[in-house]
Amino acid sequence: MSRTRSNLSLFLAVVVLSGSAACLQGQNQTAALSDKLIPNVELIDQHGHTVHFYTDLVKGKVVAINTIFTTCTTICPLMGARFAKLSRLIQDADPSKVRLISISIDPLTDTPEKLDEWSHKFGNVGPAWTLLTGKKDDVDSLLKALEIFTADKQEHTPVVLIGVGGSTDWARASALLPPAKIADLIHARLASATTNHAAARP
Repeated sequence: MSRTRSNLSLFLAVVVLSGSAACLQGQNQTAALSDKLIPNVELIDQHGHTVHFYTDLVKGKVVAINTIFTTCTTICPLMGARFAKLSRLIQDADPSKVRLISISIDPLTDTPEKLDEWSHKFGNVGPAWTLLTGKKDDVDSLLKALEIFTADKQEHTPVVLIGVGGSTDWARASALLPPAKIADLIHARLASATTNHAAARP
């Protein structure tokens, strides 16, 4: 079996897995997201830089998005460790084409400094990993558009959204998957996006 077919099989398997109640507590397997539905809200990254969510971080890129908060003592450290390792696994990828995004669901507490300190608890992190905070209303509206909002931060689920900015074909998978498997999903999407771009050329 070729690597492309292997990656595709893995991708489909994860989408099926992500539909299980245990993993996602009844959420849909896929999320229909597009440039018209993803708010281009102004947020702040872990370095204190102002960014526009869609145009600066998502548009034209393969992205993996999860939610965390720095005072979480249960699933967030696990997700942080996985994203840190994932950022190292994909560090050879073009940073203009791949982005890992962690959005704080407790922006009133999580300052850029706290996000930066939290991320480095998991060792060296690659440049592709961006952690975000901002005004609570802006964060909430973004999470609602991405269909990963939860009113109680203690009840948020370990979900990762994986897709291509501008595409309506996004997958939900467990954010607790081994980093290597998430890396395979990202690389499969990156290869597919590159192929589609080449095919679209006159």
